[in-house]
Amino acid sequence: MLLELIARYYKFLWMALAGIAFIKLIMSYIFFQGSLAGFSGILFGVFKWFGDDEQELEEYSGRRGMMRIHNIVTILFYLMLLFVVIATIIPMFITRST
Repeated sequence: MLLELIARYYKFLWMALAGIAFIKLIMSYIFFQGSLAGFSGILFGVFKWFGDDEQELEEYSGRRGMMRIHNIVTILFYLMLLFVVIATIIPMFITRST
């Protein structure tokens, strides 16, 4: 039953992961004033985490709030990536009983 459930919703996990990554790219593009050039810029935009030091150096409170929202979306991205990895690994260890 678990294998059928994973098989049914596996593509939706990947679509949700892609959606979250796309949202992060849009936020990064807006936040960095359109300076996501090349593949390395895209990877930087998806995996960027703003630490406390970077947030304290920012002088505008609106930008600090944007950094915190960006970090929350980053946490959602990593959680969804974890769900995709778990959904990929679980079928290897569960035998199908008929």
